[in-house]
Amino acid sequence: MSSLDIVSAGYSGFASLAPGASGTQRAGYHFQGNARTTSSTHHFKGGFNGNWQTTDTVDVAARVFAPCGEERNLDINTELRVERGTSSPSATSFIEMDSTDGRIKTVYHMAWKRCR
Repeated sequence: MSSLDIVSAGYSGFASLAPGASGTQRAGYHFQGNARTTSSTHHFKGGFNGNWQTTDTVDVAARVFAPCGEERNLDINTELRVERGTSSPSATSFIEMDSTDGRIKTVYHMAWKRCR
């Protein structure tokens, strides 16, 4: 038997953020039935128009493997948010988790450990 945990995750997308606005990409990872959540947050400043890419890396000491001998779902919650900030009320800002070609490229790297 083996158990798994997430080691890293790579996200990419496109954003158009007016000067004064900001964007946030956030992800949280936890196993079903486990209250401990590992999360990562990335911020983008306004005046940005282009592709973005982030990588979440879980430190070895922070990894929480699924319990041995139990099947648990790994829940991954992702969030994108835009704040208007000091940008013009008529300005349009957005962030999306795909690129201008419409492809979604999210890559997850997992670690396995043998249960005894």
